[in-house]
Amino acid sequence: MIFENEMAIQKFWAANPFEGQVLKSACNQTLKVLHPGFLNNGSGPDFSDAQIQIDAFIWFGSVEIHAKSSEWNDHRHQFDPAYNNVILHVVIVHDKEVYKQNGDCPVVLQLPQFNSAVPDRQIHNIMYDISALTDAAEKRLKRKARELQLLPEAISGDQEALFHRLLFSAYGIRNNILPFEQLAVATPISILRRERASLAAVEALLYGQSGLLNDQLKDPYCRDLIGRYTMLRNKYRLQPMNPVSWKQMRMRPANFPCVRISQLAGFSVRCDRPMNTFMNESDPNVLRNVLFTEAGEYWNSHYRFDVFSPGKTKQTGDTFLDAILINAVAVMKYYLGELYAEGNLRKDAIALLESLPPERNSLIASAGINCNNAWESQGVLELIRERGY
Repeated sequence: MIFENEMAIQKFWAANPFEGQVLKSACNQTLKVLHPGFLNNGSGPDFSDAQIQIDAFIWFGSVEIHAKSSEWNDHRHQFDPAYNNVILHVVIVHDKEVYKQNGDCPVVLQLPQFNSAVPDRQIHNIMYDISALTDAAEKRLKRKARELQLLPEAISGDQEALFHRLLFSAYGIRNNILPFEQLAVATPISILRRERASLAAVEALLYGQSGLLNDQLKDPYCRDLIGRYTMLRNKYRLQPMNPVSWKQMRMRPANFPCVRISQLAGFSVRCDRPMNTFMNESDPNVLRNVLFTEAGEYWNSHYRFDVFSPGKTKQTGDTFLDAILINAVAVMKYYLGELYAEGNLRKDAIALLESLPPERNSLIASAGINCNNAWESQGVLELIRERGY
């Protein structure tokens, strides 16, 4: 129970709830939390690189968290030199003076909004905040599952086509989610499957349907794509997208649509039945290996058609792969779990998010919450969406 309590207080502290406030230490020193520090999941103090103003001086160091200050001794920190760098001991109940291995007494902050006479209730209040994050994460999955139910593929019961659409949209990250989803609709999975024996044909099909090919392109690779797409367009009576949908500004070059489409083509050739593959596998490392691809050789020296760039292999990195697992695979698992009342699929979706590292973006950073995994970061994003958290 003590360990669970500490975890709860750690998450509360990570949210930096006292930013801008003037606090008092147990010895009546003036405290300001300039930065709560970064949660340490390994051995040693709970938070590192914290910045705390104590009276007139700013201290840089570690923060240790306990429900009761006496737990410092219970955990034998008084004998461990790793705790000599602790500049602040944050507790709910200050029941004992404690000392570091070097003989110094750490400055103690007793959380001011809690009544030290009822520690169990205080801890319950903190745990309620944590449960709100968990509730928000599952609410986010439920909301996304409901949104999928409204799509034509779901209404017709074509789950493979639905996952095809969801997977394509995940390739768009933030700026090109909708264009990639439109590309999925414009390129039915049935046609993609018929042409998957040839990577060149699949690339031509996707680039042609994206609208990014045009008669002004001059590179031999581009001319070959145009020729192949002309035949495919006539064969299947296809209608390409409007290229103005694509965004290529204010993003990392690795996320440029031409590069991602090449990687998507490579994945489409390698994986014939992606929905079955992903729904029947739970190990994130296995799933990353299935998704991992490199863009075609042309893109080693290009980010856009006809525009040369210094040579670099364009691989799908772990952050990008995890984004697909979060936004496509976990969502589809949860959707199918809801659709068929299959609890194990819902559990798989949550377990997958819990096994992935938290997302790193400006929205989560602005919330000031240190998340331990993607399940928690999804909860933060949902709270931001709903409440401007």
